[in-house]
Amino acid sequence: MKKWKIIKIVTIIIPIIFMLNVIIDIIACMNMSYPHPSLGIDTHNWFEQFQIDMAFIMLYWIIPLIVDVILLVVSIKKTKK
Repeated sequence: MKKWKIIKIVTIIIPIIFMLNVIIDIIACMNMSYPHPSLGIDTHNWFEQFQIDMAFIMLYWIIPLIVDVILLVVSIKKTKK
């Protein structure tokens, strides 16, 4: 039972780290000067740059987030018993 509580805490921390990563990227995109060359096109505002950055952020975050949601659901069910 104790290991499921630890897993539950870890699975809550992972989305928090993801959100901090996204917030840091938003701040970085807002501080860039535009037009900014990006992948062969020019981005003209921070939101366009953020969309491109999010595509690359999701490349390495999508699998951990899916596994995290599954483990969170399992740990919630295990700790309720």
